[in-house]
Amino acid sequence: MATIGPIPLDEVEKLGWSRTFIGWFFRLLAVVENLAENAGASGVFPSGNRVMISDVTGKLSESSITTTELNYLDGATSNLQTQLTTLDNTTEELKRRLFMQG
Repeated sequence: MATIGPIPLDEVEKLGWSRTFIGWFFRLLAVVENLAENAGASGVFPSGNRVMISDVTGKLSESSITTTELNYLDGATSNLQTQLTTLDNTTEELKRRLFMQG
């Protein structure tokens, strides 16, 4: 008997769904099941507005940062530590020049 995923082909045809759609549906279902398996005891979705992260094996977990904090990085186009170091050096140079002139 021909099947698409676990459903017999004649049952799929009764639903009126195309073979392409039902194939896509079962691939999506497999992805969701994989996420659920890898999420561990904490569940698939992070609590509150925490960011979801994964380790090198694909195991999902909740990060310590919030989506708000992550959104602060939106638009950053270069290394933030470099920008902060440059700002700190500029501030120190400005202080040195102001106090030398005074």
